[in-house]
Amino acid sequence: PLAARRGALALAVLALGSYMIYSNAETYFIRQASNDRVWYEYNGIETAAAYRMKEAFAAGDSIYGSVYLNNHIVIQFLAPEIAGAQTLIPPTGFPLSETGDKPVTILVDRSSTWILDQIKLFYPNAQTRIDTAPSGDPALYTVTIPASDIQRLQGVETRYWAGPTPA
Repeated sequence: PLAARRGALALAVLALGSYMIYSNAETYFIRQASNDRVWYEYNGIETAAAYRMKEAFAAGDSIYGSVYLNNHIVIQFLAPEIAGAQTLIPPTGFPLSETGDKPVTILVDRSSTWILDQIKLFYPNAQTRIDTAPSGDPALYTVTIPASDIQRLQGVETRYWAGPTPA
């Protein structure tokens, strides 16, 4: 009888453990993994932005972020080496005040798409990469503007001199 009880107890523990593993795996890998709300609550956008900032930093680009993304605590934690990223504040963000000696990467969250419209007006050769939420909806836009587009908007060089002829 004691051996039968131990066998039944071991079988019950095994069944309970198997159910717990299945239940947790089903919750995490099926229900939560495809749920946008869970993805957003666990900083999906910020995590993607941190990795995109690291890529831009490694490429030597100047980095800008929307008001929500720039200096976000999650990004500071995941990408502490990123220093000097600038914030695009409406409505004075464009054209960018850059020298044009290197490309510019701009990270835009889904609530700041006005930035994308402005980029299209000023920088027609900009390349946009879209990171999506589990549902396929756009979550993060990463825009890279070539240095040549930045230089194109630098303006006119002028010189002033006293008198009717240059000195």
